[in-house]
Amino acid sequence: MNDIFLHIGSNVIMPLSKIIAILDFAKIKGFISCENGEYCCQREKVKTCIITDEKIYLSPISANTLNERLTNFPKLLED
Repeated sequence: MNDIFLHIGSNVIMPLSKIIAILDFAKIKGFISCENGEYCCQREKVKTCIITDEKIYLSPISANTLNERLTNFPKLLED
């Protein structure tokens, strides 16, 4: 079966199979160092931390929006 890809910001597209967690950055920024992340936007605009099996990505797209895309994707295939 082919993998599904998710756009996480700034021309970065991630295979869903690599994503471990999508977290609201405001809730975890005290627990994770920004220096460890690969930025998909300017530091001030980070809304989401995406943890993969290889890297941590910091995205300007909200965790809610990314999760909605994943939730609604199967519905789009049905139409």
